[in-house]
Amino acid sequence: MNADKSSRGAPGQSGVTGRSGGPGQSGGPAESGGPGQSGGPAESEVDRLLAEASVPGPHRDLLERGHVVFRTYLTAEIMLAHVTAKALGLTSAEFFGLNMVSLRGPVTAGELAHATGLTSGAATRMIDRLETAGFVRRVHDTGDRRRVLVEMATERLAEIDAVLEPNRRRLAEVFLSYSDEQLSLLLNYFERATPALLAAAEDLRPRSG
Repeated sequence: MNADKSSRGAPGQSGVTGRSGGPGQSGGPAESGGPGQSGGPAESEVDRLLAEASVPGPHRDLLERGHVVFRTYLTAEIMLAHVTAKALGLTSAEFFGLNMVSLRGPVTAGELAHATGLTSGAATRMIDRLETAGFVRRVHDTGDRRRVLVEMATERLAEIDAVLEPNRRRLAEVFLSYSDEQLSLLLNYFERATPALLAAAEDLRPRSG
């Protein structure tokens, strides 16, 4: 893999500023965690899916091992997100909201509420706290002055970058060890897994109310 690829950042690395780029960009902590956390279907469901797909033995063993590996990876992502939020003086929910603003660009309070699963009132209070802390700002939509948008502020971008630097550096080392073909496969996974994870979140919304 060419060394100049390090200048554009590694895919999948965490960062609310959106500068690292690449599908699968992390930064939003999951609110669940601990034993039985999300990250793959329960063992009985895995067995059912593998049986229906008539997966041969060796491939089945690999998929079952992958279930454990992925949950372990996801646990590390959640832990990092919690620590990153704390380093910025934010709660996990606030860091998740900040990441959503960075990823989606200017959003309305309603859009942010839906993306985070918060009520309108809770989302508004979160935006108030982030704005007071200098992370975001409210602006009027240039196309409709009655519409208020939330966007990233510039005052604390350097601080955010400094906090995210260790993660970006360490993940860059990992991704730079892969060939272009391997990176393409990883990107394909990120692109296909993202809508699947979001669909799973939508499945759970009625339960979380």
